[in-house]
Amino acid sequence: MHWAAVLVIDTWLGWVTNVVAIKMLTRPYQPSRLLSLQGLIPSSIDRFADGVGNLISEHLLDNAHILEIMDDERLVYAAKDNITGLIIKYITLEGDSTLPHSAVREIVDDLFKNVSFKLPVDAITPGGIEKAISTRIKQMPMAKIEALIHTTATSEFTFIERVGAAIGFIIGLCQILIF
Repeated sequence: MHWAAVLVIDTWLGWVTNVVAIKMLTRPYQPSRLLSLQGLIPSSIDRFADGVGNLISEHLLDNAHILEIMDDERLVYAAKDNITGLIIKYITLEGDSTLPHSAVREIVDDLFKNVSFKLPVDAITPGGIEKAISTRIKQMPMAKIEALIHTTATSEFTFIERVGAAIGFIIGLCQILIF
């Protein structure tokens, strides 16, 4: 019976240790008064935010990709629709409804033909994407960052907890064999 208790306790300790370690990624949000402990991410939020911003701007969404998105015909079509709608709304508010909607659309189409909406790659500030993402992350409440991390890594955290339990079980077996 003694060996069963050792296995159960060591398995539980291995699991609990990993659960606490995962929680300490984000908690406590503020340094505790007792031990001055703070979660890994809250204590280094500037480095975390800058790293995520760099990752996204360097590898996922660089200036060239943003310009490619802006050049998408669907985006241009949506912009034309929005501008047409705003002009029609303005004309209606001013009481001038003599201009047909189709004429407004033609004017907007001509505007888009004659004005270049293509931007040079360097028109987007170098580092601007990185800085914008970093700033947004730093402004997010820590609870929201925590929820985001946990929703995206739930299965990985569960795996880590189970590995902790398995390691605890193996340590328990070693204790039984040695003692």
